[in-house]
Amino acid sequence: FEVVSGFALIAPIMIIGSLSLIDINNYQDGGIGSWIIWQQPLAFLLFGIGIFVETNRTPFDLLENETEIVAGYGTEYSGMRWGMFFIGEYANMFTASFLISLIFLGGFNPIWFIPGGLAILLKVSFLIFFFMWVRAAWPHVRPDQLMWLCWKVLMPLALINILITGLVLL
Repeated sequence: FEVVSGFALIAPIMIIGSLSLIDINNYQDGGIGSWIIWQQPLAFLLFGIGIFVETNRTPFDLLENETEIVAGYGTEYSGMRWGMFFIGEYANMFTASFLISLIFLGGFNPIWFIPGGLAILLKVSFLIFFFMWVRAAWPHVRPDQLMWLCWKVLMPLALINILITGLVLL
């Protein structure tokens, strides 16, 4: 899913013309209508799914299913050490939400009367809420279903998105 996430980011980068997060933020300073999500909804969807898998949230947590763990770091650590792993997972989720907000949802730019710093915190908070809602609402995905989704559906969509974006930019 790293490849799908990377390919999903290529199309917005092609439009903006820079890898700088500052340039990506400044490109979206025209209000809600100038956000990348409206120009690249497929890239947003692909990147969002890739981020869900990368953060090992419940629908896609292939490495560890909490109800089935009998080995690994989940049983080897307890107390504060286990808490550090837990905090690390949530820090990863916060970082991913911040990255999605910065690239697709306008970044630090103000929304109407809401200043930029508060706007990014609201976007990140909403995305973290969405992460937790999906964890509570969706069942687990089998590994074969997840691999089929990645290689047969998401990868071709990501490549088609890059191709169409390139043709439009010509």
